[in-house]
Amino acid sequence: FYYSSYDNPDKAEGSQLSSKTFEHKLLYHALKTPQSEDKLIFGGSKRPTRYVGGYVTEDQRFLVVTAAQNTSGNQVYIKDINNPDGDFVEIQGDYLARADIIHNERSKFFMLTNIGAPNYRVVSFDLSQPNKADWVDVIPEGKNVLDAASGGGKLFASYLVDAKTEVKQFNTEGKLERTITLPGIGTASGFSADEYDKELYFSFTSFTDPPTIYKYDIDSGKSTLYRRPKVDFNPDDYVTEQVFYKSKDGTKVPMFIVYKK
Repeated sequence: FYYSSYDNPDKAEGSQLSSKTFEHKLLYHALKTPQSEDKLIFGGSKRPTRYVGGYVTEDQRFLVVTAAQNTSGNQVYIKDINNPDGDFVEIQGDYLARADIIHNERSKFFMLTNIGAPNYRVVSFDLSQPNKADWVDVIPEGKNVLDAASGGGKLFASYLVDAKTEVKQFNTEGKLERTITLPGIGTASGFSADEYDKELYFSFTSFTDPPTIYKYDIDSGKSTLYRRPKVDFNPDDYVTEQVFYKSKDGTKVPMFIVYKK
């Protein structure tokens, strides 16, 4: 397995908490071997950075590595595990931009990024042509902030629309298949699953609903209640409406009104 670690601090330097934490390492460990034999895969003194992480794609073919200096952006590198002597392919080298691999179909990758899209977009590229000029928009940037994940061979786009969640299901060619019907006006999260799953589970919460889990059938688009916490009132007895008012400068301001039926 792969894991990330800093070197043990040098006690002679004084406080362990003040030791240098700029050389994070991604290491490879083979089971039943001593940790001293673990191989440095990425990071360390050759690629100093604060945060390094790595994971293997679902098809077990590629190692995806992210590196970051802060919490608002990251680099992305990909390596073909079948070619252990091969180099990492740099996909995104800017620490200030965000890029997250969300799916792959063999050497074709799908990535959520804000590069050239402040509200984010989903692009695809082949590992043999990773340059930005070769990226293809699958889910283009829109007027609302986008987050995205994959599951069941589909792409799920979650938008923040007027302070509430809206989720759309796309195929991997970027064709919109449906806007998912949520249980109400609120916040939904968790639209991800393995590539060949037929179902996924998402959480929904609102002004009247505690965090509730629903099961979603990817082919039919039907959601069913899976688990709701026990609370001292019945959320179905209440109504949440969204209305809009214009401020003095003409800005449209959303307002939620909640009341008992």
